Amino acid sequence: MFDFWEVREIPEGPAGTLETLNAMAELVRGSLLDPITRETGLHLLTMWRPGDARLGVSRITRWVRQHMAYVNEPIETLHGPAWMLATIEAQGRVWGDCDDAAMLTATLGLSCGLAARLVAIRPPNTEDFVHVFSELGTVSDRWFVSDPTSRRPPPRDWERMVVQI
Repeated sequence: MFDFWEVREIPEGPAGTLETLNAMAELVRGSLLDPITRETGLHLLTMWRPGDARLGVSRITRWVRQHMAYVNEPIETLHGPAWMLATIEAQGRVWGDCDDAAMLTATLGLSCGLAARLVAIRPPNTEDFVHVFSELGTVSDRWFVSDPTSRRPPPRDWERMVVQI
């Protein structure tokens, strides 16, 4: 089931960030059809009232924080959300960096009926985007940050690059 991998060469700078965000969105969409994604989403849905998106995002973020160990990757690697969920089921925990956490929270949010987008950010007057997280929302276009790798909200003055899933 998870017996493939792919190496991609991506450009430097914002073009590479956009290509990475699109690859991440592709992995999220592909994971939505996996039974373990649906099973985990159904489990998470039992933890909050329908219609309370803020609480749902909080529960998803906390669940990922409890089941994922943050590691800084020397070579950028994207772990598919279905693979991460299977690893959590088998071993109780998975490892990854901010892009892996963003994909996992986006996948779980979508499986619970929320809208999802991936957001990369960079400080003012810099070339490189330095962090990525997901935002989960509702049909009324209310978005909530889901970032298991940080307990602080993202800086408001940082530039954002957003890819809707």
